Amino acid sequence: MAYCEMANWYFIDSGFVEAITPYLKTPKVHFKTPVIMCLFYLVNESQSEIFKTDPSHLRYIIILLETSLKSEDGTARDWTPYRLVRGLAMLSSNDSNKRGILDAGILPSLVTMMNNGNTQEQKVAAHTIWVLSFDKVNKEMMAANQDVMDALMALTRNSSDHGVKKMAMGALWGCGIYQRHSSSKMGMHFKMMKSHEPSHVETSPKKKSPSPRPRSSLTKVKPLPPIAPSPSSSTHPPPFEDVRVGNPPPPAPPPAGAPPPAPPISDAQNDKLASSSTQTGHVMISYSWSNQKQVLEISEYIRKAGYKVWLDVDQIEGSTIEAMANAVENAHVVLVCMSQAYKDSPNSRAEAEYAYQLRKEVVPLKLQRNYRPDGWLGFVVGSRLFFDFSGKYTFESRIDGLMKELRRKYFPNSEQEDTADVVARVEGSKPPKEEGGSNSDNKITTWNTKDVIQWLNGLHLSSFDRSVTEGWTGLNLLYLKRIENKAPEFFYHYMAATLKLNLEDMMRLEDGLFIL
Repeated sequence: MAYCEMANWYFIDSGFVEAITPYLKTPKVHFKTPVIMCLFYLVNESQSEIFKTDPSHLRYIIILLETSLKSEDGTARDWTPYRLVRGLAMLSSNDSNKRGILDAGILPSLVTMMNNGNTQEQKVAAHTIWVLSFDKVNKEMMAANQDVMDALMALTRNSSDHGVKKMAMGALWGCGIYQRHSSSKMGMHFKMMKSHEPSHVETSPKKKSPSPRPRSSLTKVKPLPPIAPSPSSSTHPPPFEDVRVGNPPPPAPPPAGAPPPAPPISDAQNDKLASSSTQTGHVMISYSWSNQKQVLEISEYIRKAGYKVWLDVDQIEGSTIEAMANAVENAHVVLVCMSQAYKDSPNSRAEAEYAYQLRKEVVPLKLQRNYRPDGWLGFVVGSRLFFDFSGKYTFESRIDGLMKELRRKYFPNSEQEDTADVVARVEGSKPPKEEGGSNSDNKITTWNTKDVIQWLNGLHLSSFDRSVTEGWTGLNLLYLKRIENKAPEFFYHYMAATLKLNLEDMMRLEDGLFIL
């Protein structure tokens, strides 16, 4: 059950990780292996010290992996190489574990898996190298390992499976073997780094022996031939399962009870939007395959509002890495669809970090309930305004806010007067009571300072400057709620800079205001 993205959060929140960690010391091998593998799937960035402080557990699994690769039936204690490496790949999504996994000696086994002709093993091995490459030291070490580079290059040239080609190309990208070059005159393409430019092109690839070499056996990288473009397909197939090859099917028709059409925009904005796809850029949606249903619904709504949307389901061309880079470079806004699967995906990380590097307008969407971004994803989204499409709220209540945010990104002056009016008065006198407010609003207007303190205490905020809210009454809370609706960018800046809330506390305060 720990393999399931939706289920693992229940294990984490229930304290399951803390409960089974002591069993790592058990001498019973048949019990120790599933405990380690289960933890591989469950530990997050804050819990990753379990394997960093005691690397013997990593070495134990890698020895098991080496045994399975040499055995006649392809298993070791009923564990296949695929299952063992898949667990190591999940653990390596935590940045603090990446170097330890490489230091434990995983590379020779990954090379063997890439060379043995098993598509499933090739895919998970190349995927693991891609994930490990996000550590700078790992990146340099793997790029200097001739066996690793030869195996990856052979997969990009010879594999008939698009998923394998995609993972291999991504691993080469992650290892820095290819640089991205763009120019309005030159067009979009890839060029090899000078240190890896080929002196000739081989007509037939060299056959490599599948037997592994010691990890310490690093050799100087030979010139590499260019990679042929891979066939058109989706950027986000399931990371390991060999179930989708080629182009995905078209989106299903909207179900009964689907949300209403997107609200119309003004004539002036419509004229401007008609040319924005070429002048300003499209809306790129960066997401994990497991969230495709939610993403298609959001995408359709945005398209109907007149925006050009880049979604890998129907616009992938050429190699997936080139398509990703092209999509990010030509985007005006990048929607980052947050979930555990997104955080664990090297393809998603490449997209999000490239958008961050190019200083694109990043708008986070939360697609998994109870998910809290950490590690690299927490760094990329920071304290940005995010929209919760996890199912906690109705689709209609969230999509309206997202559409307003897109209009602000594309037309920053369109709501200047309304927003400026709210911002100018945010720290002024207490607002008057709104006419026609709900019964709940009328009740909150009677709250005194003690009631507000009690309400704030109930949110369990850990990073909160209480001096800012001294003397607040219910009127202040209602006004803060109005600011969230009318000027969300200022609202989130106010929470981070003035109230000094971290990302988790921002989520709690936003949820509290929503039900207020």
